[in-house]
Amino acid sequence: MTLEQLVEGARALPLVPADAAALYAASSKTMADLVNVDLLGRRDVARLIGNSPLDVMFANHANHAAFMSNVFSLGQHELMARTLPWVYRAYRGRGFSYDYFPVELEAWTRAVEACLPPAQTGQIQAIYGWMLARHPDVVLLASAERSEAESSPATPEPWAGMRERYLSALVAGDSAAALEVARPITTPEDLEYFFLQVIQPAMYAVGDRWEAGGLSVAQEHLASAITSRVVAGLSTARNVTKPWRGRAVVSAAPNEFHELGAWMISDLLEADGWEVSYLGANTPQEDLVELIRSRRPAVVALSVTMPFNLDKARAIVAAVKQQAGSWPVRVIVGGLVFNTQAGLWKAVGADAWAENARDAVLQARGSSKQAA
Repeated sequence: MTLEQLVEGARALPLVPADAAALYAASSKTMADLVNVDLLGRRDVARLIGNSPLDVMFANHANHAAFMSNVFSLGQHELMARTLPWVYRAYRGRGFSYDYFPVELEAWTRAVEACLPPAQTGQIQAIYGWMLARHPDVVLLASAERSEAESSPATPEPWAGMRERYLSALVAGDSAAALEVARPITTPEDLEYFFLQVIQPAMYAVGDRWEAGGLSVAQEHLASAITSRVVAGLSTARNVTKPWRGRAVVSAAPNEFHELGAWMISDLLEADGWEVSYLGANTPQEDLVELIRSRRPAVVALSVTMPFNLDKARAIVAAVKQQAGSWPVRVIVGGLVFNTQAGLWKAVGADAWAENARDAVLQARGSSKQAA
C-alpha cells in the first residue's frame, strides 16, 4: 500500500459529530491516564517501548489525545493518515517495538468506551478500528527506506556545499564551525538564500536522522541551539532601514516550541521593510491577541510545526479576526504541519499559507498596501 492509498482509505471514514469531538477533547486527559494504567499493567511493557523511559510513553499518550482531538474537531482524516507513518518511524527510532502501536490503540478503544457515552462513540471507535486494521500497512510505510532528499528540496550550488558543511557542523555539535559557515552572509539577499538553501534543508536532515534513530534527542536539541546562535549572529545581514511597509506580528503557536521558522520569517520581514514584533515560541493566546489588538498590524504570521497544535492555531486565528474587525489584517500560517497537506491552512481559518520564509514575505507584501 502506498501513502496515497492509505490517505484515500482515511478520507472515506465517517466524520465525528461536533458534540462527540468535544466530549473526546474534554475527556482526553482522563483517557490518557487510563491508557497509561492499561499499558503499565502489561508484563511486556518494557519490551514494547524498547526500555525507553516511561515518561516517553506517557508523553506519546498525551500527544495522541491532543492529536486525535484535532483530527476529530477539524475532520482531518487525511492528516491522520499522513501522520501515522511518521509517528511509527519516530518512536521506532527511539527503540519502541512496532507491536506497541496496536496494543496502544486497543487501550484507547477501551478508554473511549469507558469515558464516553455509547451514543457518542460510534464514529470514534470506527476510526480506531480503521487504524488497527491498517497497522500492517503503516508498518510497511514506516519501514520503507527514506533519503534526506525526500524531505529537503535539491540545493543548488554554491549553497549545496555550504549546506553540507553546515550539516556536518550540526551533527558534530560544532558551533564554531557552523558560525564559520555563516560568516560570509552579509546582505539581505544572501540571508534569504542561506535560510532557505542551507539552514532549512540542514535542519530537515537533522530531523530525519533523529527520526531514524541516528541522532539522540540531546544531539537534535544541540543542533537547534547552534542554529539559534547562528540566526542570532546574522542579524547584521538584514541591513534594516526605517520600516515603511507596515507592521507585522510573528509568533509560534501556544505549546509550539519550534521557533526557528518563525524567527527566520521575522528576520526576512524586517529586511523587507516591515516593523516586526517577534514573540518567539509558545506564546499564550491571550497575550498574543492583546498585543495584536494594541499593535494593529497589517500581517500576523503564525508558525505551527506539530499537528496536535492545530486547534490552538485555529483559536488564535478566530480571536484575531474578532479583535481586528476595525482594521484590515491578513493572517498567514506556516510550518511543517501545513506543508504536509494541501489546503490544511483553510481548516484553521487563515487567510493564506506560506511554504517557507520567502513565501511568507511575498504573502505579506500583498497586505502592505493596507498597513497602518
